[in-house]
Amino acid sequence: MVIITMLLLLDDLLSLIAPHKCKRCGVVGSTLCQRCINDTLKEINPFCVYCGAMTNNTNLCGKCRKKSPFDDIYAVGYRRGALKHLVGDYKYHSEAASCRPIAQLLCDRLAPTDLPDDVAIVYIPTIPAHIRRRGFDHMGLVARQIRRILPCHVASLFIRVDNTSQHELSERQRHERIKSSLALNAKYIARHGVPQSVLIIDDIWTTGATLEWAAILLHRAGVEKIYAGVICRQPKD
Repeated sequence: MVIITMLLLLDDLLSLIAPHKCKRCGVVGSTLCQRCINDTLKEINPFCVYCGAMTNNTNLCGKCRKKSPFDDIYAVGYRRGALKHLVGDYKYHSEAASCRPIAQLLCDRLAPTDLPDDVAIVYIPTIPAHIRRRGFDHMGLVARQIRRILPCHVASLFIRVDNTSQHELSERQRHERIKSSLALNAKYIARHGVPQSVLIIDDIWTTGATLEWAAILLHRAGVEKIYAGVICRQPKD
């Protein structure tokens, strides 16, 4: 936690020399300004992350809900325009300051939903090679930023057991590889137990393989309610 705070403070100092610009409107000060955060959220037209069907406030339609391991899924939008650049520069170019607008977008997206009051925030840990290259675990940073906004706690329920990226894999390969890459954090669970309800956060929903496997593991561990919150859905086209 101290390292994360120092990382953001360093970024704040560097921004005095080379200030960030909004990915959407170009105004100086933040990688996504508050006005553009509000405008992005106004543009939300809920769609099912599986089939693309229009929905009502959720991103999981009734038909796909029957085969999904999630009680509900929430996404800010498709991976296009400002969202694409915001997540891309954060994930691939170590733009640590973007954890703040990304966390804000997720919190604002979740605000009108019916998540349980005791929901725990869980993130999928990044593989070690990416942490070394980037300097931080990008979704871990977002999870801790969400904790500053919402009355929730972060539960470290997962660990990575290999160093393999899924970026270039096909959908079938992703579903197979993640089973040997992601596991439950037995030490954390032995000490703290498992929460009754969990919100798994991630940056991009591509095939859903990682999040689905995470949800299956949590169900096996005894978690009752499982939700997913993502910034963007990769367009299938």
